[in-house]
Amino acid sequence: MQTFSQKRHSFDTAEQWRAHILACIRNKAISALRKLSAMRNYTESKNEDDHEADATWALIEHETLDTLYAAIRMLPPDYRQLLKLSFEDGLKNAEIAATLGVAEITVKKRKVKLLEMLRRNMPDDIDLQTIALLLTTMLKAA
Repeated sequence: MQTFSQKRHSFDTAEQWRAHILACIRNKAISALRKLSAMRNYTESKNEDDHEADATWALIEHETLDTLYAAIRMLPPDYRQLLKLSFEDGLKNAEIAATLGVAEITVKKRKVKLLEMLRRNMPDDIDLQTIALLLTTMLKAA
């Protein structure tokens, strides 16, 4: 590749040399503008993809939460109360036991049974970790 000073001697007049330099500058400017435009197009398409992914996730989360709420409504009243005290109010097992007037071990056993009932009332493709995550999400939103 020839440098500008080496290439300069291949032109007959200074005017040809000047025209060549201006053409090079114009071509570089057009190339830079094309690259900038391509970067903007890529960034905009990425933002649209992110919005679509966010919308899809929100829809999945909404449908799953609807299913979870339906499963909670199917619980017996005493287990709904336990769910409220434990997950919504954030009470510890000892505090729940004192509130309900039962032994702490009873609260622990009822919590296990509560999660089993929720699992039975949820579709098969939702596991226990998902239920726990959804309960946490649901409580943060409240």
